[in-house]
Amino acid sequence: MGCDFVLVVDDDEELRSSIEEVLALDGHRVVGVANGEQALGVLAIARPQLVVTDLSMPMRDGASLIADMHAHDRTSHVPVCVLSGEIDKAPPGVPTLKKPVEVAELCRTVDNMLANQEAQAA
Repeated sequence: MGCDFVLVVDDDEELRSSIEEVLALDGHRVVGVANGEQALGVLAIARPQLVVTDLSMPMRDGASLIADMHAHDRTSHVPVCVLSGEIDKAPPGVPTLKKPVEVAELCRTVDNMLANQEAQAA
């Protein structure tokens, strides 16, 4: 897997940078932003193959971001993975990883979600 565009949304700058680095080393193009509001700005001009988001963030949280994405034709098809310490608050049916996440688990989940999306598009 590689060369897929992944949008990472997390207000913890250190964690976001680490996730960006891990996914880049796994062969993905990665853009990171600090909250759902910034993510919507990226989604207005770019089309990621996957969004990895935290739930608890200022300005616009992850649940609100996911709801907004699903409400718009342009982004309703983009798969989302939640990365949170509060996995019980994740929207139903959204793949969720508990923080702190192991690098191998994160990469495996991202790769599997992207592979599933490619298979559905074929």
